[in-house]
Amino acid sequence: MKKIVALLLVLLLGLTLIVGCTGDKAPVDTPQEQQEELEKGQEAEEQTEEAEKDAEEEPVDEETEQK
Repeated sequence: MKKIVALLLVLLLGLTLIVGCTGDKAPVDTPQEQQEELEKGQEAEEQTEEAEKDAEEEPVDEETEQK
């Protein structure tokens, strides 16, 4: 009986180690994917800056602002 329990424990430990070593890992971005993400971020920043400038340039109508 002790041999069976010991064998089951060893198998359980082995399976735990195998699963732990082969677990999912985050995929590494390729340089091309990194460049695309960087460009998207820069485009978003430019659009934000343009929107802020447009908001500053537009005259504010007090009547529409109060509604």
